Amino acid sequence: MRDLVFRAEGMRLSRVEGFGGIVAGSSGYLRAVFELSPDYEGCEVIASFYDAAGRNYAELLDDGACPVPSEVTGGRLWKVALVAVAEGLRINTNSVIVRQEARPDGNA
Repeated sequence: MRDLVFRAEGMRLSRVEGFGGIVAGSSGYLRAVFELSPDYEGCEVIASFYDAAGRNYAELLDDGACPVPSEVTGGRLWKVALVAVAEGLRINTNSVIVRQEARPDGNA
């Protein structure tokens, strides 16, 4: 399993570590890990993943992490954003683009 680490500070989401060498078409291998600022304490946090066509696939974070849905990994890029909710509070972040290399067979 490969961890892709992101940082969420308030409404700003960014990449933390190198994202090179991600090849399109992976399934069950990529995990998104989010370093959350204190703003997120007590919140239920959902990662919204978007494929290249803009279709949304949501994953509930468990201890700051979740799998990257295989539905988004087939193309040359996908996006992720966070939504955090608690009593009387909602935090939306910007989306971050993750680019992927084409598979050796030339697909994606």
